[in-house]
Amino acid sequence: MAKTLSPQELIDNLEAWVKRYREEEVWSLHNSLYLLILAQWKSVNRFNPDTATDEDKRQYELYWEEMNKWYRSFEQYENEIFGSMPVSAGDQSRFFPDTMASLQERIMNKVPRAQQTKVVGFNNFLNILNVSLVDIAQINFAQLSRIDTSLLIDYWMCLEDAVAQY
Repeated sequence: MAKTLSPQELIDNLEAWVKRYREEEVWSLHNSLYLLILAQWKSVNRFNPDTATDEDKRQYELYWEEMNKWYRSFEQYENEIFGSMPVSAGDQSRFFPDTMASLQERIMNKVPRAQQTKVVGFNNFLNILNVSLVDIAQINFAQLSRIDTSLLIDYWMCLEDAVAQY
């Protein structure tokens, strides 16, 4: 069984990969799945479980359990990412947007949005997650390879597994 990494270990490992392959020099934020996930992880990791409710702590732990699963998928493919073929134009225009929109919608609908009239604590885990999900949902699909696409789908499925338990 694979070792479970701490949130900081996941961040450090993905950040090292991003730097090794100069991902941030080649791509803008919304053109790189890995930059988006890294940004989300850094944002979500600002959550402080020590001052949180038990429910927020549980949601935080579930999230990182699922991100460990995603990272194991990433590790399986990381050496093939740059040799992967782009997604065909037909798949980009038909299958992929519909599949992604469906996955994203199911998850986004389960993560409550902060109400404008309601005071939302800075340490509310779902609020922190919601803000970062809006960013990742704006990824430019045209720049994704087949492996990127597979990992993006894995990412949303892992999130769906975590959110299903909230």
